[in-house]
This record gives sequence, structure tokens and C-alpha cells, in this order.
Amino acid sequence: MKNYKKIIFGTLLSLSFVSTFAAEDNQPYTVPLDPVDDIDPDKGHNNHGHRMPPKRTIICVITAEGIQSAIDPASITAYEIWDENEVCLVSTPDEASFLDVFYSLKGDVTLRIVTEEYIYVGYLSL
Repeated sequence: MKNYKKIIFGTLLSLSFVSTFAAEDNQPYTVPLDPVDDIDPDKGHNNHGHRMPPKRTIICVITAEGIQSAIDPASITAYEIWDENEVCLVSTPDEASFLDVFYSLKGDVTLRIVTEEYIYVGYLSL
């Protein structure tokens, strides 16, 4: 009878460690994203000669459940992850596919959320 208690206790203890490690792997990440477009930084104009309004950094929160930001999801054409050597690891229009790859990576990456108007760029260590 004592052995069964030890086995049950050991099993419960090991399951609690497994769930703790899984939760850490799916931790939320907060990433500041800066909008980038084809503005000539020396002139402050776009390629059509019009002055552009100032752009603001957008805070993006990435969790295992999804991505929250001030970017309109309907305007997003691609979610991208690039490594430190500027190699594209994933480019997908699907948020779920992006999250699957995102949570499988380690190291320094560049995140890009591509819209019709801007590319939002942020840097992160996973």
C-alpha cells in the first residue's frame, strides 16, 4: 500500500513539472513593432513627393492563443519570422501557422507583420 502512495505521489509531482515547463514554453511575448515603408529618411517624403504623417510604434502581444495589436487583422497579408542572418524562416498569411513556428524557435529573430500600407518590424530573443 505504501508503494502505491509513493507511485501516485511521484506521478502527480512529475505531471506538475511537465505542465510547468509547457506553460513556460508558451509564455506571452510583448514586442514593439515599428512601421516601415518606402519613405526617404533624408527628405521625410514618400516616393510621390507628399509629406507623410509621423508613424508610431505599435505594441504587439503574442500568446499561444493569438496575436493582439492595434493592427487591423483584415489588413494583414503576411506574418514573417526572420533569423539574425536575414533568412526568412516563415512567411504565412495564417496566424495559427505563424504561432506554431514562433513557439518552436529559439534565438534572436526579427518579426514582420506585412500589411498593404506598412511592414511592422520588431526584434525579439526567444
